[in-house]
Amino acid sequence: MLKDRLVGTWGLVSLETRRSDGTTSHLLGPSPKGRFMFDADGNFAAQLMNPDRQDDNSEGYVANWGVYQVDEERQTFTLDFIGSVQSATVGLRTVRHVNFKDGDGSIAVFNTDLNVVDGISEQTFITWEKLSPAPH
Repeated sequence: MLKDRLVGTWGLVSLETRRSDGTTSHLLGPSPKGRFMFDADGNFAAQLMNPDRQDDNSEGYVANWGVYQVDEERQTFTLDFIGSVQSATVGLRTVRHVNFKDGDGSIAVFNTDLNVVDGISEQTFITWEKLSPAPH
């Protein structure tokens, strides 16, 4: 089950937004750092950052927490943001699709729905590596 596979701590591998015009952007730089934690009771906490950001500059840092629900059939999870360093995201709800890249579940890609901005479609892909509990 997807929920069982999500529970634990994940380390950020990459975060990129791909556009239909062929461009790719890296919101948190080429080598972002981060953790995403899911517990079995439906709580989550996430922190992501650009390790090259300037000291005391909150730009390039994302942190939030809240609750999540899993849709096993669609292989998605929905995040409800209760707290965040970005005040505009508090109260928002967002869906992430999950694709596992290996048989043991140690690498997962969470992606957004396709979004159109100024006539160009884009989608964000966030790759995570399972840190704990260790994949089977």
